[in-house]
Amino acid sequence: MKNFTFNKDSLQLIPENCLNHTPGILYLCGFIVFSNSPGNQEELTGLIKRVRSGGFSYIPVYAACIEIHELSADREFFLPCLFIPNHISASSKSYPDDKKLFNLGVELAKEYNQDYFLFRPMGDDPVAHYIDNTGNAVMTFSNKSVHDLANMYFTDLTEKLYPPEPKRFIFIKYLYLNKSPKDMQEAIVRYGEHFYNFKGRV
Repeated sequence: MKNFTFNKDSLQLIPENCLNHTPGILYLCGFIVFSNSPGNQEELTGLIKRVRSGGFSYIPVYAACIEIHELSADREFFLPCLFIPNHISASSKSYPDDKKLFNLGVELAKEYNQDYFLFRPMGDDPVAHYIDNTGNAVMTFSNKSVHDLANMYFTDLTEKLYPPEPKRFIFIKYLYLNKSPKDMQEAIVRYGEHFYNFKGRV
């Protein structure tokens, strides 16, 4: 399958039992989830550079979606998004608060003409919000794991991109991450990305 970022290798499946630990290990420091126009490689590349220039690390996450339609063959497609933890770029060190992260999300929503982004504030309070491009919370969620939030975000994204039709159903099958860099040159190109290794690949 075609990758949407700088990764040279195939993608890797996030094992279900690891999803709430990776990138769930960053849960308490806070994060945002943001997507650009699906399939627009140039725009996604620009988004990654924008996140890095804003001083943050990032994790590309891909949802494998299945479209089932009674009148045609099943179709599988991938949707990418960026998980942006409240970490200084290319570092595991968190910012002291999440104000800069929140402001980045609002700026990105305006720049990329998105209605909202997902914001998980820093701290122990298990809440997350959809934030619109004016900085207002339009929906709040409580006691949701990273797995729950990721599936919810991608489900809402597919419904936005592909409005419901009779006899058609779209669901999220799996979530994937990039493989770690194969060499130093690739690691430099992917500066700022958090890397993980699992067994499942596509």
